[in-house]
Amino acid sequence: MSDTPSDNTMSAPLNPSNAIGRPGKHLLMLLWLRPQLQPASRFAARFASRLILAMLVLALGLPASLHADDCLEDPAQTPYNIAFDSGARWELCWSIDEATGLNLHQVGYGAPGHETVRVLDSASLAQLAVHYHEDNNALPLIPAPGLGGAHHLNDHRSSCATENRVYNSRGELLCHVVANINTLTSTRRQHALRRHSATLSATSLINHRWVKQAWHLTEDGEIEPFVAVGGKINRLTYQTTFGADIGQGRRQGSTADVVTVWRLNFAINNTRSDDIIETFEFYPSAFITDETNNNTLINATDDSTNGVADITGEPHSDITRDMRVHRIRTETAQFVNRQRFKGWRVRDGERLASNQPEQTIGYYLDPQTAGFVNRPLNDASLAADLVITRTRDCERIAYRNRTLNKDCADGLRDYLNNEPLDGQGISLWYSLTRSLKPTANDYPFWPLVTAQFKLVPFDWTDQSPFTPQPR
Repeated sequence: MSDTPSDNTMSAPLNPSNAIGRPGKHLLMLLWLRPQLQPASRFAARFASRLILAMLVLALGLPASLHADDCLEDPAQTPYNIAFDSGARWELCWSIDEATGLNLHQVGYGAPGHETVRVLDSASLAQLAVHYHEDNNALPLIPAPGLGGAHHLNDHRSSCATENRVYNSRGELLCHVVANINTLTSTRRQHALRRHSATLSATSLINHRWVKQAWHLTEDGEIEPFVAVGGKINRLTYQTTFGADIGQGRRQGSTADVVTVWRLNFAINNTRSDDIIETFEFYPSAFITDETNNNTLINATDDSTNGVADITGEPHSDITRDMRVHRIRTETAQFVNRQRFKGWRVRDGERLASNQPEQTIGYYLDPQTAGFVNRPLNDASLAADLVITRTRDCERIAYRNRTLNKDCADGLRDYLNNEPLDGQGISLWYSLTRSLKPTANDYPFWPLVTAQFKLVPFDWTDQSPFTPQPR
């Protein structure tokens, strides 16, 4: 999915019709028009936004569903709300953190005809590191030099059109774009397949390297975090083992891995202390696992019969896939088993406890893009695909966390204490690795490196809340 604004994208329209009365609509539209008008005095712009928010909350009694009151509790946070024509909507706060860049807070989704439900307490990058293959250690960009502060681009014309820019009270830029992501127009008229997305993004420039963070929020409830890294090649080597030909004679462009870690603090159904997390694994029925060898599958294929064989070696013609669901009750580091599909689901424990299993709304983390593994990092815990811990507000990043809070643990290895998760907030630290291999065609620049995954809504409604589109 492209995150670059194009001719067929449009700025995000705010539709407050379901939230406040007509006077409130006018004030709220002023709040959103203010960043686009960009008055000459930055101070005047900040003052105007704060004044309008205060008028909305105090004078009009703005509902809590818009999160304006939550954002006002932290001057660094700014509300963002988008309603699609179908009635689906997203409501959240955003901020630019000096270390991690774009952060989302109090993220809520409402399906058409349903109330807005908070799903994430907060979400952000927790680490972005470049591990050159000729080095023993990775070079982290978080917490230092950091993606916010002076490295955050507040006037990035090349990646954000003027009409798509929103500024917070500190003058920091958020780029927001709404796009129609339907691809098969003839079948997308089906009510269950109609989709648009709102993309929130921020760009950072660190010396020769730029980083773009984005969060795609779709009309049907999906959340897709996205990171792109590019820039100029700044490492050359004469060792062919650790380099790639860039058309510069004996000098090779140093190859590397780019490791991205996201931190997701869930709060499904507005509370974060009762969520539960489960693993999903699929086993072909003719296979068994060897628990003495890291649970690997044995006798998976029989080349002599050009097909699948069971454990006796006989061809097996009737293969089924058995799904196993396992609840995780203690802090743990998880690895994607690349011999069989595996994923994780976080769902609301309150509804599960009230004997409403058919309504235990949740989100499924799909790891199908986890195609690469990076092991030799500074902190071995970063090699895990997913680390699951209890939520602690001071545990903000995956590595070198003590530079942000000297009284807290330093990284994922220290966060893992085998503590119980029941009745506690759950934090997911999800990691993806991408290979960086310079080429002569790209020189003197890096090839673009991207990483993204999806959080898919699970069991939110009994049937699709979307109405069919007219043909």
